[in-house]
Amino acid sequence: MSAGRRTAALVPVKQLSAVKERLSEALSEEERAALMLATASHVLSELLSSPSLDAAFVISSDSAVVELAGCLGAEVVPDRGEGLNEAIRRGLEDLEERGFDAALVVFADLPLFKSSDAEEMLALAGGRPSVVVAPDRHGRGTNALLLAPPRAAAPAFGEGSLERHLSAADEVGARVREYRSPGTAFDLDTPDDLRDLGRHLSSALREGSAAACPL
Repeated sequence: MSAGRRTAALVPVKQLSAVKERLSEALSEEERAALMLATASHVLSELLSSPSLDAAFVISSDSAVVELAGCLGAEVVPDRGEGLNEAIRRGLEDLEERGFDAALVVFADLPLFKSSDAEEMLALAGGRPSVVVAPDRHGRGTNALLLAPPRAAAPAFGEGSLERHLSAADEVGARVREYRSPGTAFDLDTPDDLRDLGRHLSSALREGSAAACPL
């Protein structure tokens, strides 16, 4: 990204009572909520420590998430319950109206995410319009998406979203790059994911939440 561009991060977080239902055979509702709050804290802390990001915004209506965002120094965009992609689209529109030149959408369930991931995705963006897509480790979904400008391409998250984002970027003639790293590829959806993460999980979450807002 060229000097002088204003970039914001956008992190959507569902109601904690409804998160990660695929983990229900391994974790209780309370444990799943605590896990999401911890990973959200980690992701937000990493984003807010990135020198190339000017602000971080959280899309949520969950009171615990809103409290966490305020404690860490992130702004909140209320979730109106209109669905994930519509909430993100509205958030991106709001960022553009606020004068941001680029937006980095990052999901909150990435326990290995680092500020360096944000830096490297930003470095991949070229002339406008530009789209940088970070796939999940299966190569089908999208865990992070950089858009310059914020409405360079329509958000199309959900199963199989990688191909939809690449197609949407191609349709508008955007410069497209893919970014791959453990930090953006590894999300937590199934009990196998928890087992795969193993000993790295607790240390990764501690790193993210130690600086502020004890959980």
